[in-house]
Amino acid sequence: MSIPILMIKYVIDAMCRRVEFIDSNASVLEAIEKVVLKQIGALVVIEDGKPSGVVTLRDIVLRCLAKGLDPRDIEVSEIASKPLITVKEYTPIDEVPRLLEKHKITRVFVEENGNIIGYVSLLELLPVYLRDIIGLQRPSP
Repeated sequence: MSIPILMIKYVIDAMCRRVEFIDSNASVLEAIEKVVLKQIGALVVIEDGKPSGVVTLRDIVLRCLAKGLDPRDIEVSEIASKPLITVKEYTPIDEVPRLLEKHKITRVFVEENGNIIGYVSLLELLPVYLRDIIGLQRPSP
């Protein structure tokens, strides 16, 4: 069940729960296989049992493939973006764009009790801000 756009006030109301993980020692080729199979744009990197960063399609292409490196020989930890930028599930949704701009990223991950439970990307933010354009009033904070 989706939440009406007008009622989206917190990260938990807009986040995508489809998060995939990869070990920091995995090869970039393994990351490529996973993003293609799962049809996703990012994997949370796990190091010593904890989320330590994120490897995105951008990281894979620009930090490995475009440099002519062999993805079989490069570990995910070598190209991952660190640190992983996270928010709590009840962070006001209006704080997300500020974080995206500040860190020059396209998604923040949602943390609950030390676990990554989702993310909010530009795609999840679109309907939140389109409500203004289509004439709906934004709720007061």
